[in-house]
Amino acid sequence: LANSHSVTAEISVQVVDVLPNGNLVLEGVRVLTYSGETYYMLTQGVCRPGDVSTANTINSSRIADARIEVVAEGSLSEAEREGWGMKLANRISP
Repeated sequence: LANSHSVTAEISVQVVDVLPNGNLVLEGVRVLTYSGETYYMLTQGVCRPGDVSTANTINSSRIADARIEVVAEGSLSEAEREGWGMKLANRISP
């Protein structure tokens, strides 16, 4: 069983700390609702101030210790989490 997803998004982050070496600690969340599913995209990491563009943006590839997590909630996500017994019971008696 394989599960594959591709996500392209722009996420606003905030500087939540400045490290002694001047690097910036970033955190942000974006919530997207699509087809009855709600996706929470959480982003955390560290960047050098010089990596932030003049447009005040940064590519995720320039974020060190990046943690980008996508969590889904909704009927599709719940159906994927059901065990085979529950799926069979739902087909027999919805």
